[in-house]
Amino acid sequence: MLPLFFNTRYEMMKPYATPILTMFLSSALMGQTPFLELRDVDGNVVNGTTINVEGPVDQEIHDVDLISVLQGSAPKDVNLRRYTLSLQPGVRDYFCWGLCYLDQPSASLPVWNSVDPVLNMQPGVEYDEFHAYYMPVGTEGTSCYRYVLFDMNGPDTTYVDICFNAMPVGIDELGGSVSRFDVYPNPVVGSSVVVNYDLKNAPQAQLTVYNVLGEQVIRRQLAQGAGKVTLQEGTLPEGLWFANIESNGQVLATQRIVVGR
Repeated sequence: MLPLFFNTRYEMMKPYATPILTMFLSSALMGQTPFLELRDVDGNVVNGTTINVEGPVDQEIHDVDLISVLQGSAPKDVNLRRYTLSLQPGVRDYFCWGLCYLDQPSASLPVWNSVDPVLNMQPGVEYDEFHAYYMPVGTEGTSCYRYVLFDMNGPDTTYVDICFNAMPVGIDELGGSVSRFDVYPNPVVGSSVVVNYDLKNAPQAQLTVYNVLGEQVIRRQLAQGAGKVTLQEGTLPEGLWFANIESNGQVLATQRIVVGR
């Protein structure tokens, strides 16, 4: 079973953007039949909606994973563009579309274009290429982004808005047995991954890593107190991985690891 990181709810679009940006995006995108269908992990269609993500402010990464399904009968070259709609100061974000990018200060990239489009996307095939990530860097509050997917050789577009709300949380709410659990670098490209931890009351804790199918690929016993585990380059192939600290069958803390190329 894959770990849960946050709660989401879906609403129709709200005007988070500035008036000029809202006017531009609305005129360009509204009133069109989506050429590409976006679905969440439960199969819900989320085109033209706002996904609200809630998570603790001290969680390193909040994320959303979506499935893309091209409609119609002809293959297309599909790319993604991310617009900043509203921001908390100092926050960072990144996304995956064909390529997983390194995190950047959100304020420095009001518009972020993918440079690695999904070429020759086939109609009716599910593509697990869209992943949006947010790093609150200890800042409470909500930041919102619009992700626009478009046909590189035609006028077709569709979009989804994602708002990340970072909330204060005490360490006891995370189980009380783990006072530190972080992964660096994350995302990782061409290097080892270092997992830092600090256990308070979990003498039989393990680091476990799962793939997106929920299959366990790594299990290592952790020493009591503070320590670190190094996963050498190549241990985890390119993709998304779920790292847990577990004790007696219970998940005490979770991080996601993104391995790029």
